[in-house]
Amino acid sequence: MKSPEIIRTVSTSHSEFILRNDSILEIKLTKGVYFTIEESKEINHQIVTISNGVPCKVLVEAGKLNFCDEESRKWSTSKEASDPIIALALLINSLPQKLIANFIVNVQKPRIPTKVFTTKKDAESWLLSFT
Repeated sequence: MKSPEIIRTVSTSHSEFILRNDSILEIKLTKGVYFTIEESKEINHQIVTISNGVPCKVLVEAGKLNFCDEESRKWSTSKEASDPIIALALLINSLPQKLIANFIVNVQKPRIPTKVFTTKKDAESWLLSFT
């Protein structure tokens, strides 16, 4: 399988955004950042800006020691947060992150297809199944 080409890259103090030609937007969270509502809304703003307002498939790669507050978790399932996203894959690397991600998916019920993964390949395959 050929590696996707990078169309655009943007970095902020808390994340790196990589728009690929397979319509996946990778978001790599900076290690150790505790996300509040402000960072979450900034991520959403970047998604809209980078994709030129076209809904896209998003792959979030959590860094080590990344966590978010309750307000941010609740907002992440709102219509405003969901509108620019077709499907969301959460790539996690620790048990605490997995517990939080599964709580968001199973209890807070995102408005868009959302799934937790431990391998990037599986996350990408799942996202590419969406048109």
